Amino acid sequence: AKDKICPMENRECTPEVCPLANGYYDRINDALFRFLSCEDAFTRENILSFAQENALCPFELALDLSNWCDCIICDYNYLFDPIVYLRRFFDRRDRYAFLIDEAHNLVDRARGMYSAALRKSDFLACKKLADEVSKPLSKALMAVNRQMLSLRKQIAQDTQQEQEHFMTAHTLPEPLLQSLRHLFTVYSTTLEQNRRLPLQPSLFSSAHSLVPELMQLYFDLRFFLRIADLFDERFCFFAAASGSQLTVKLLCLDPAQMV
Repeated sequence: AKDKICPMENRECTPEVCPLANGYYDRINDALFRFLSCEDAFTRENILSFAQENALCPFELALDLSNWCDCIICDYNYLFDPIVYLRRFFDRRDRYAFLIDEAHNLVDRARGMYSAALRKSDFLACKKLADEVSKPLSKALMAVNRQMLSLRKQIAQDTQQEQEHFMTAHTLPEPLLQSLRHLFTVYSTTLEQNRRLPLQPSLFSSAHSLVPELMQLYFDLRFFLRIADLFDERFCFFAAASGSQLTVKLLCLDPAQMV
């Protein structure tokens, strides 16, 4: 896993920040030739050692070395997860055989891989951060927060529970979904603009990225919308309200056709 093999104290995978990513593709071809010339098995230990000696990202090195492997041992998610599966293999028409260990765990793991969640408090917190970064982004975040507030009030009125209110449905709330899609468009535009403009260090973690909270919400939103595009009778929409918090989830009930 990238988080476990990265030797940097703070992992930020951009060439502007990480010296192991900076110039990686200028060094990798020669490094691959030397590694393949002296190693027959690719292990965590020799990948880490070689990456350190040659100032290379060990995670990217492992991915590049995988193209020369006869057998790869990995977690389920590199085969089935819609975000992190190894596209370099599955986007081409080669044939592979999979030996699945502990296969009885695959159903629950796959359900988790194709389920997504968002929290109202994250949008409100990021709205406050975005006030100084981008007014259009702040406005779009506030629009989502209003839709979630409306949904929370609706759930509270429709249920009689005192502490936590929840609802399930086999359709998606269209007003919320529209506000989320609009937010994603504004997010993408803001990120593209920030790549070209001088940025204020107090508002950004590096020269080319928003503060971590805003970036994390961007990735969560992108994944939620990707799962929303798959939403059909195999999924269930779930929303739970507790106090001022609202959590909305797209729960995958049957992942069979996707994995």
